[in-house]
Amino acid sequence: MVMTVAGEMETTAMGEMETTAAEMETTAAEMETTAAETVIVRPVVAHSGQFSAGAKVSGAEELATGTVASEGAQISRLEYYWWETGESTGGGTRLLNSDGDVEIGIGTGNPAWRIDDQTGISRELGETAYETWVQTSVEFDWENGFATVTLQDPNNEDNSYSNDHPLKSGNDIQAIQLHGFNGSEWQSGIDMNWDDFVIEL
Repeated sequence: MVMTVAGEMETTAMGEMETTAAEMETTAAEMETTAAETVIVRPVVAHSGQFSAGAKVSGAEELATGTVASEGAQISRLEYYWWETGESTGGGTRLLNSDGDVEIGIGTGNPAWRIDDQTGISRELGETAYETWVQTSVEFDWENGFATVTLQDPNNEDNSYSNDHPLKSGNDIQAIQLHGFNGSEWQSGIDMNWDDFVIEL
């Protein structure tokens, strides 16, 4: 599993970011975890390459957190893929700002897609078959305080969702957090994998 950050880092009001590298990569093994025993790297199950990051546990909250920028950054776009089995209750990805608060969350209630934004957790927005890699992208409009979230079923181009969602605070993104989610709150039993995170600055 690879996380790639592409683009030119900029200086923010909070000071110069620690890295100015145009591109950097970090593997799932380097992600800071608060429940290391619950995070697994599965062979074979991967969107690309041989491995992806995932978890199979009976109850889970925070699974792993990867830092995007140590002081936060107003990134322009995030893309990644996720995969789940029928044994999962759900799971998702929360984007945290430099205050440690959630800006927006994208999850599955197994298998319904849901978004957690300023208005709360959405109703069912669509779904895919189990054990399918769902492409997810989030494009940010920081000036207007919203993000365009797009989910796409790779096996059916007509099965997709795309809409604007208001950010909770509209500050920045500091970290990406893999988290349990059951469709109505951020906790659940989970059997899910994530792969190929790409961040555009």
